[in-house]
Amino acid sequence: MSDHDQELVPTARHLGTLLRWGTWVALALTAVGTALLLVEEESLTAPGTVVVTLGLAAFVVLPATRLLIMLWAFVRLRDRLYVIITLIVLGLVAATITAKALL
Repeated sequence: MSDHDQELVPTARHLGTLLRWGTWVALALTAVGTALLLVEEESLTAPGTVVVTLGLAAFVVLPATRLLIMLWAFVRLRDRLYVIITLIVLGLVAATITAKALL
């Protein structure tokens, strides 16, 4: 394993932990919100709807968070190629979100 790879190992471990716990939190929020929706009147302002929305938002934010953490790691390692690739991917994600919001 190269020095470059060894420097990424702690970041990868932290990232794995973040993604694992983030997924469980998002899943729990979605499940609790769904359970609340089963016992309350359905409306867009009902607590269950809000909790489900938070859970789904957490699922959406996790991949973007991963990209930001990896960008930070590549900047720290001065790996210009991967910094550029990660910035391109982040730009595509931002463009897609912006385009969806405008439609």
